[in-house]
Amino acid sequence: MDKIKIDFANCFGIKELKYTFDFTSKKACSIYAPNGTMKTSFAKTVKCISNEEAPQDLINTEKVSNALITKSNGEDVSSGDVFVIESYKEDYESKRVSMLMVNKELKAEYDKIHSDLEKKKDELLKELSALCGIRSKDEIEIEISNAWGNTSRNIFQCFEEINLLLEDFSSPINIKYKTIINEKVIEFFKDKGIKALIREYIEKYDELITKSEYFTKGVFNHNNVSVIGKNLNDNGFFKVKNKIVIKDKEINSKKELDALLEGEKSKIFNDADLLTRFEKLDEKLTKNAAMKDLRTLLESTPEIISYLDNIDGLKKELWLSYLKEKEEELKALVNMYKLSKEELAKIVEEAKKEKTTWDEVVEIFNERFDVPFVVEIVNQQDVILKENTPTINFKYNESGSYKDVDKSTLLNVLSNGEKRALYILNLIFEIEALIKLDKNVLVVIDDIADSFDYKNKYAIVEYLNDILKSGIFRMVILTHNFDFYRTVVNRLGIPIKNRLMVHKNNKEIKLIQGEYFKNVFNVWKDKISSKDRIMIASIPFVRNLSEYLEVKDSPNYLKLTSLLHIKDGTNNITVADLEVIYNEVWRVPKNLNAKSRKVVNVLFEEAEKIVQEDTERINLENKIVLSMAIRLLAEEFMMTRISDEEKIKNITSNQTCELLRLYKEEHNDVSQIKVLEEVNLMTPENIHINSFMYEPILDLSDSYLKKLYSNIKEMHSVAYEESALHKNEAGE
Repeated sequence: MDKIKIDFANCFGIKELKYTFDFTSKKACSIYAPNGTMKTSFAKTVKCISNEEAPQDLINTEKVSNALITKSNGEDVSSGDVFVIESYKEDYESKRVSMLMVNKELKAEYDKIHSDLEKKKDELLKELSALCGIRSKDEIEIEISNAWGNTSRNIFQCFEEINLLLEDFSSPINIKYKTIINEKVIEFFKDKGIKALIREYIEKYDELITKSEYFTKGVFNHNNVSVIGKNLNDNGFFKVKNKIVIKDKEINSKKELDALLEGEKSKIFNDADLLTRFEKLDEKLTKNAAMKDLRTLLESTPEIISYLDNIDGLKKELWLSYLKEKEEELKALVNMYKLSKEELAKIVEEAKKEKTTWDEVVEIFNERFDVPFVVEIVNQQDVILKENTPTINFKYNESGSYKDVDKSTLLNVLSNGEKRALYILNLIFEIEALIKLDKNVLVVIDDIADSFDYKNKYAIVEYLNDILKSGIFRMVILTHNFDFYRTVVNRLGIPIKNRLMVHKNNKEIKLIQGEYFKNVFNVWKDKISSKDRIMIASIPFVRNLSEYLEVKDSPNYLKLTSLLHIKDGTNNITVADLEVIYNEVWRVPKNLNAKSRKVVNVLFEEAEKIVQEDTERINLENKIVLSMAIRLLAEEFMMTRISDEEKIKNITSNQTCELLRLYKEEHNDVSQIKVLEEVNLMTPENIHINSFMYEPILDLSDSYLKKLYSNIKEMHSVAYEESALHKNEAGE
């Protein structure tokens, strides 16, 4: 991307603009573009390319718009190759802040612990899948979390609790989870009538268990006996002639134990009353085709009915049953989790204290910008370790104490400049993230320093220099502020060929080499003899020099003042007179052309030429000459319309302002007074200039001055015609 060619047509007011930016010697170009020429339109067009949108002409919608940005290798610039920094966008937030908070070492440690835990957990879930009949590991995890009351709960915390419960758990249920825990079954048991039948059944069942010779409710039931028998048999208990005694009855083998269990179960479940109650429930099940599998289950395992009045409890019982079979694996996982928690806690604490690129950016921002707020990330450890989205907190400085505020409140109390500073902080985050991506990007910057004081403007220039030093960006910096433009090209060392100004006419916009980077008046000294426009434009500056170098109200000073205000001798001053003054004050011999010409005539000739030019360009001498002509015409106009000549003669200072005051006392034409007030406001700053204060003049558009000149000229012509008519009528 050493060279980038742009070709825009009918894009947001840009009729035509073609230019090739050359970044071979310096990766930055600066464009001075007064308001209304092309600056924001240029940025909008590039923004369209960035957003993969088609640019358009919002006024002349019928015209075909075209926008191409081409690299030196002939490839078109894609959306990912450009980044547009708009002048201001209140709701802008960088989406890449988390990239500035990366710590690969901590993240690797954190991920390794989690990876090992996840692997161990997945092994257990795979074992559970075979027992519970649920294939999906994710679904198993969700069901266990649901059973223990919170879907967002850490599954390892659930396992910790389950591990403790298993120590006293001895009543496993041997059925598949989805056989009884599914939407249809749960919906079936919500029916009030079904609930009543189940309660009736359980009441009788509990009564029978209480009367049982061998079973005790909640302590020693058929499930307990079955588990005990299996464990004893698996461990060879009966093979070595051991025996157990249950209520004075000796049991010498598992076969005898099973027979005892089945006999007692038979007594309970074949109880006539209990069977009657089961038949009532069975009738409801038979009528519901969807309950076919459940009916089969309850017929073969009637003891399950005793759990059906508490489905949530049943869920826990089922998971405890499955995990009881995998108790050793569960214990290993829980122990691993406890150790991992300690290691993770250390890593999290380290991450909280970690100094990231984000911190460095904020520190530099706080050093460079004068703003009443600070920013902080409240979840830094989660951003670093879990890649969470950063949560940014704002603290407002009120008389030395900081108070937490949300962003909307902060924006309501900040000044425009402070809001822009916050906007720039977000832009810096984005730029720093792009630096980390190490990708060549064209950055278009639209008037980023607008509405800042000088300290913060220089802070922005420092940032632009930082961006440039990164070496991966190509920057096009647009501004309507000449002072900022000149500062940027000097501080960033932008070469002459990349210091550009806008030249605009009715057909196209051209980017031409910029001017006025050094003392413009030293340049003018060499051109004053050959260029009438520069000769006229130098009058305010030489008058300023005379004021400093000569005695107060020296002849030279007064004569030059007579070319900036209408005085008795204004129309008699010649180019020869001007030459004498220039040679005395400037102290550089000059030989001006056509010395007999009246200076005022030369002034108005040049003003007319400027008005006829159809271009909008940045030209200091044009603006000064027009401003001088505007004020002389305005003063002459007012003098012809003010009836009391004595009052005019008594004006000793602030002549234009005083003439306007006298004019308003006699006349109330709103449109004419409006034009005169514009002249009074604008011309002093444009005419009373020195080598340090000409930048504001450049920021004025040519079209504005041309329009003001045409308006005052028309008023002047009408006034003189009226004055001549009155004189003829009076016989003068």
